[in-house]
Amino acid sequence: STLLFFLGLIVGEYEEPFLDLLKKHYAIYTILFTVGFLVFRQITAYMLLHHGYWTENALSNGYGDKVITLIPQLCMSFFFVILLILISLKCRFQNPVLSFLGNISLELYLIHNLFIEQLDIITGTGLYVLAVLLCSILAAALLHRFDTLLICKIQRQPVPPKKDYRPF
Repeated sequence: STLLFFLGLIVGEYEEPFLDLLKKHYAIYTILFTVGFLVFRQITAYMLLHHGYWTENALSNGYGDKVITLIPQLCMSFFFVILLILISLKCRFQNPVLSFLGNISLELYLIHNLFIEQLDIITGTGLYVLAVLLCSILAAALLHRFDTLLICKIQRQPVPPKKDYRPF
């Protein structure tokens, strides 16, 4: 994820020329990145099966295996992300739930681990997942509203009205 974060910053900086290039040769890039993803997925599966990350022993720290396992995984991730960008150029996914989650995504990302750790006393996978999701979304929505109010107060700007989804 560190490499992809760095690549995301670069793409964000040059988003318009990058997307124009992808749109101009859409079919070629879609085939290229699909094939690249599938090839690196197979290589990754092979590397995980025959090398992996946990190969250290008393005589070796296993760094060589770790590096040669990581490299195809990074390539696979890169090809997959570009493939998702290509798909999103043609397919639009819009509904009120996705809009709501998109608005609170930062807060959701920041707070969900708290509930993953605190709710591990719940037995039953389905109930645990449901509780984590509900608590995380509720807390993220509250946190989003609070930090929006706080930022507007600090910047002396009017508070934007609540969106149509109105969770509260």
